[in-house]
Amino acid sequence: MAFFHNTNYDVKRFGRTVTIPDAPVAKVMYYLDCVCTVIDYNDNNIRRYRNYSNWMNMSDEEDNLIFVLAATLSPDELQDKVFF
Repeated sequence: MAFFHNTNYDVKRFGRTVTIPDAPVAKVMYYLDCVCTVIDYNDNNIRRYRNYSNWMNMSDEEDNLIFVLAATLSPDELQDKVFF
């Protein structure tokens, strides 16, 4: 019985320089943006919550939703499932 094992990986380096506002919700929005970038999630329904430069335009209800989204996509939840 023959086994073939492929150990080749296609890795692409990417990045950008950003300035994150010094506000907790902006930092969480930046985290969401990073996670969504890595898992290639680009749906319009979350794009507003990823735009950390406009954190001041979020309502209190949206701020709460952002924190819930971040908890849902926390490293603890993604461990052994996506990229941790």
